[in-house]
Amino acid sequence: MYKRQYESWGVSRASAASKAAFEAALAVSEGVCSESGDNTFVWAKSQDRESYDICRTLGKDEGRRDIDDIVPEEIAVGIKRIMARQVAMTRDDLLREAAHLFGYTRMSAALETAVAMGIKTAKGRGWIAFDEEGRIISC
Repeated sequence: MYKRQYESWGVSRASAASKAAFEAALAVSEGVCSESGDNTFVWAKSQDRESYDICRTLGKDEGRRDIDDIVPEEIAVGIKRIMARQVAMTRDDLLREAAHLFGYTRMSAALETAVAMGIKTAKGRGWIAFDEEGRIISC
């Protein structure tokens, strides 16, 4: 988040003063932080993570977002969309389909980790389950 904000301000290198200004602005915003793996996400006070149901996929003229910028809750919503069209999928197939949904053609460790967190979130919300053969099924 720092990086993206600094880019929008035209700041190429963060200083102690710019970090302090950012932290102060974040505190005033009353944003709520959540952790997922090594990533920290900030939610607006008005947003409810538990009922989040938005999935912003790649549009024709849009640039692909960095996978580290996509919250697991949003990936889970994408997984729910994918599974609405499928009876069952292997984990690898679901990883690939979710990657494509967000504009990725090649798997990377970061992408696999992010989608795995999305799978965990979708399972926790009761949208998917695993059958006795280890395939992912829609609930």
